[in-house]
Amino acid sequence: MRVEVKLIGVFREAAGLADAGVEVEDGSGLGDVVDRLVEVFPGLGDVLVDRVVGSYAPNALALVDGVEASNLEGSSTPLRDGSTLVFLPVTHGG
Repeated sequence: MRVEVKLIGVFREAAGLADAGVEVEDGSGLGDVVDRLVEVFPGLGDVLVDRVVGSYAPNALALVDGVEASNLEGSSTPLRDGSTLVFLPVTHGG
């Protein structure tokens, strides 16, 4: 199935593009798309995935068809053909 991905800010810079169509297996979830994105755009992994926790969650707000993934099933959120994902960078500071 094909999922549309929109990358904002530092994620767009790391991948070198703002929009991408990603092919994943039927039944894939949000985490599977993150894995595929990092595979296709290795530089994106350095800014999208927090290696300590092994997730995008500390670094990005992910929207699945307009709904924040944390309000769904997080990285396990199931996707459908044509789903749209948006990754927005989270700013940390103190």
